Amino acid sequence: MGRPEDAEALADALIRDNPDDTEALYLKGMCRRAVHDFAGALQIFEGLDARKPGQAGVLVFIGLSHQGLGRNAEAEAAFAKAEGANPNEPLAAFYRGMALFDLGDKEAAVMAFGRCLELEPRHVPALRSLAHTLFSMRRLAEAERIGDRGLKMAPGDPVLAAVKSDADLRRGDADAAVQRLESLPASNASPVNAAMALKVLGDARDALGDHKGAFDAWA
Repeated sequence: MGRPEDAEALADALIRDNPDDTEALYLKGMCRRAVHDFAGALQIFEGLDARKPGQAGVLVFIGLSHQGLGRNAEAEAAFAKAEGANPNEPLAAFYRGMALFDLGDKEAAVMAFGRCLELEPRHVPALRSLAHTLFSMRRLAEAERIGDRGLKMAPGDPVLAAVKSDADLRRGDADAAVQRLESLPASNASPVNAAMALKVLGDARDALGDHKGAFDAWA
């Protein structure tokens, strides 16, 4: 059952048979979130939390539902509760870092991503987000170190490649920066992530005197 509507139909059937089937309710909440009905998902997950408070997985989905509704403060609070409920849940720390970044608290975001990576050292999204956050804070040596670590696992990641290529460019090796970024595979990277890579690619081309290529990347 790869389609959310199929999974939700099953959840609805199970709930009709047993309105207290928490697993079916959990599935329905996930299906509502999959089709971007974040308000509907939030109602379901808050109901599950009321029945049995303190489940980290439910609290994470409450936070994600708030995030989908643009409520970053409420999302961060839910992720904080999830971390408190289960300090060994890396996703709670990761998503808390994302919410903190969106709230502008980059120092706290760095700490949250670090906690995630202590629990799951190969968590590529956390490595990407930590490298990006450090880069945005101009903590460039730390960003490059985290970027190098992430590139070993995800060599085609545009953010990690951009962080490394920016370091190459600052060392005067624009050729290496251009080569790395131009060799990135076509992907479904988010517009923000793709824009970061294109910005550095434009800077590197400009440093090599390829001004047209630079403007093409920046455009």
